[in-house]
Amino acid sequence: MSARPSYRIAVVAACPFPSLRGSQVLVREVSECLAHAGHAVHVVTYPTAQHLTPIERIAIHRAAKLPGLWTAQPFGWQKLVLDVLLAWRLWQVVRRQRIDVMHAHNVEAPLVASVVRLLTGVPVVYHAHNALADELPCYFASGVMRWLARRAGAALDSLLARTADHTIALSDRLASYLAARGAAGRITAIPPAATRFGNGDGAAPRRERAPQIMYGGNLDPYQDLECLLHGFARLRAVEPQARLVLVTHTADHARAGARAAALAQHPGVTLQMVNSFGAAMRTLATADVLVCPRAS
Repeated sequence: MSARPSYRIAVVAACPFPSLRGSQVLVREVSECLAHAGHAVHVVTYPTAQHLTPIERIAIHRAAKLPGLWTAQPFGWQKLVLDVLLAWRLWQVVRRQRIDVMHAHNVEAPLVASVVRLLTGVPVVYHAHNALADELPCYFASGVMRWLARRAGAALDSLLARTADHTIALSDRLASYLAARGAAGRITAIPPAATRFGNGDGAAPRRERAPQIMYGGNLDPYQDLECLLHGFARLRAVEPQARLVLVTHTADHARAGARAAALAQHPGVTLQMVNSFGAAMRTLATADVLVCPRAS
């Protein structure tokens, strides 16, 4: 029996890495699983990170660090500069490590990888985390800007779906959406792994205290937290002692801090700040109900 082939993989992440955010956690765990399967994995990423969890078996290559570049904002010239630096670093890694395939996550990374593909011929796998036509409008308040953002997001979705050599989608629904925009025949749906909490015996929620509902994740607008707050208010009308705990990482810039303060003003709602993935998991394991409010 022939041995399973191994590959030299450049995982491209246009974000601080590692970090306690959903995309970064997924990138880390997928990368480590590829490394444990015998592949040589090189993560190419931004210069900043939150070193919350030991990294196993993967090499990290960072773009050059320039003073004053702020990576937490979703838009702006700083991100453009960082992505140019990321493309330069990726080109270096692809050449020096003789990379077989670039595995690019989310949005900016596959665009960066496509530029490097033009120079090297190395294929690109686009790992789609979301549909931009859904997410981009969440960052704007006016109806005109939201309409423009939706149109721009749909155009980017089509561009990424058409240009990648293969696409991985996190759900069947996202796979169908991207297939209709150019990825048909070159797309695979691979849902992220789910974690089992508690003993899995289907026991009723603990009733020695008030019911505790928990959400785990960032506080960005696309998470549909207003929907969660509306549903929780209806629950409190019939279960006044119910508590909603929003488990999130420490707010690291002014916008997130203001968002956290506003959410904490709602009756029965508290924020639980955690500084590691393990701490988040331990906290979520104490909930009676875990909620994911995102409808899209």
